[in-house]
Amino acid sequence: TFVGQTIKLGANITLNEGDASTWRTNAPKKVWTPIGKWTSQFAGTFDGQGYTISGVYLKTNTSYGGLFGVTAEGSLLKNFKLVNSYFENNSGGDAAIMGGIVGRALGNISGVYNSAIIVSNARIVGGFVGQVWTAPISITNSQFAGKIYMEDGNGFYAGGFVGEQRAGGTTMEHCL
Repeated sequence: TFVGQTIKLGANITLNEGDASTWRTNAPKKVWTPIGKWTSQFAGTFDGQGYTISGVYLKTNTSYGGLFGVTAEGSLLKNFKLVNSYFENNSGGDAAIMGGIVGRALGNISGVYNSAIIVSNARIVGGFVGQVWTAPISITNSQFAGKIYMEDGNGFYAGGFVGEQRAGGTTMEHCL
């Protein structure tokens, strides 16, 4: 869970080469597994130190899709760019949640840029966070410049930053 620990990105990371806009029909070789799940949430700090993560590819039929699956209260994701990446969720079930940065967030986000492509016939989808769960979060100094595609009429909640807000008190400041 990395509780109380800080993970620092030390260089740019490219998981897959190529153009993410073609990955719907021509999937790259390396498939991403989201960091954290409901039973073991990411509880630390991820500091990208201004570096870029690119080429992330995820196609799933399960809940909590994104770069991070589930983040815990007190966690922080900060200072990185996610570019040329593709996330797709085909679950359609009640718990089908997809976010470019986090599927289900209970922690904060600051200084993050996301231009990923998100394709979903999931129930809940957001450019940054699919769902803010039981605790309010803060998203600051961040930008979503990606694309979201909702398909098959299954979507209940969708948003550029947050798909569904369940906890009152969440704030977004200096976000585009």
